[in-house]
Amino acid sequence: MFTPTLNGSFPRFPEPARSKLLSEALEKHRDGIIIDTTLHRAFDRASVEAVVEMIAAGIEIPSDGQIRWQDEIAYMCAGLDGFRGGFEGDPDAEYDVYWRLYNPQRRAQSDSEHQVAYPEAVRKITWHKSVVVDDFCFMAVRSPVEVRAVITGPFSLARSVKPGIYGEDIRQLTLDIASALNEELKILCKAGAKYVLVEEPLLLYNKDQAGIFAEASKVLCADVEASVMVGTHGSDVLGIEDVLLESPFDGISFDMLNGADNISVLEKKGFWGDKIIQIGLIDSESEVIETPMAIALYLIDLSNYHNAGNIWVAPSGGMRNLSRTTAFNKLKAMSEGADWARRELARREVPGGKIRSEE
Repeated sequence: MFTPTLNGSFPRFPEPARSKLLSEALEKHRDGIIIDTTLHRAFDRASVEAVVEMIAAGIEIPSDGQIRWQDEIAYMCAGLDGFRGGFEGDPDAEYDVYWRLYNPQRRAQSDSEHQVAYPEAVRKITWHKSVVVDDFCFMAVRSPVEVRAVITGPFSLARSVKPGIYGEDIRQLTLDIASALNEELKILCKAGAKYVLVEEPLLLYNKDQAGIFAEASKVLCADVEASVMVGTHGSDVLGIEDVLLESPFDGISFDMLNGADNISVLEKKGFWGDKIIQIGLIDSESEVIETPMAIALYLIDLSNYHNAGNIWVAPSGGMRNLSRTTAFNKLKAMSEGADWARRELARREVPGGKIRSEE
């Protein structure tokens, strides 16, 4: 009930007064002072520290924070055969692809600032090697709670790379990426993953192509036993709610900060059936800390339309651009709000499992 979680990313580096091991390791690796293995150990420690903080803040289903990810495109493409190239410049630089994906209208500005060389499809895209399976396995055996694996979805990946040999056939590129990532998801299931989040930040900017998204989703989720949620961001789902409802995804995340009109489809009682509804109530781009009471009241109101057991609460998007302290305090406030909402619903409960009206 009112499960606190987060989307993908968590701030990569602690504040200056705290450990600088990862940032120092990145600098030494860039300068050739340490080898890859030593850098990987630094990433291991930083990832564990991030998950520890998430759990301490009250998060019940964390991700690994994507601490190892330079960006949301190249990291995924590295495990897919058929792509050539990537991002030019310092491989350890904080290249903010996440910011660019969630703000497509400013993509040109971001590209000019960072000298981007997009991965290009030079042959049919197929699965090549593990993308996030090793990361998941590393964290799964160290976390006291279930960890959610996160991938960037095929719809957004296909629109963030150079199509190369696919030319203008973005549909086939999307489907081939979906087929390749389906292999990744099935291996994740064998590794013990119970939850997977498929981030599709470009879907709501391309609603006219929702048919391709629907087709690719069936390919992506085929024979996948984990609970798979699709992440939507940056706007509302109006106009494609039926596509999402009929999709094979077990859950859907809604950005309530940048898509306030989502409330109109969330207030359709029973519309989403048994799907998990993840509500993005924490502003992942603002340093302002939300109040637990506001979170609680929103969740309680939403429980009038959906089974509270299927309602999750999360930030509106990834938290990479926030300070570590701010991210922690935001998650803590969100978790406290979820706890308050649970207690309030328990107080109102009457025999038979119904909720007593306060009117």
